Amino acid sequence: MTSLFSPFLNRFFLFLLTPLFGLMRGLQPVVGINFGAGQFERARQFFKNLYFGRSCDTFCLSL
Repeated sequence: MTSLFSPFLNRFFLFLLTPLFGLMRGLQPVVGINFGAGQFERARQFFKNLYFGRSCDTFCLSL
C-alpha cells in the first residue's frame, strides 16, 4: 500500500521544499558578497533571519 502513495508523497514534499531551494540559491551570493567584503556580522544576521523565517514557514506548512 505504501508503494502506491509513495510517488504522490514525493511530489508533495518536493512541492513544499521548492521555495526553500530557491531561497537558498538566493542566499549564497548575498552571504558570499558580504563575507568577501568583510561584513561578517551582516552575513551572519542575514543567514539567521532567513533560517528563522523558513523554519516558521515550514512549521506552518506542516500543520
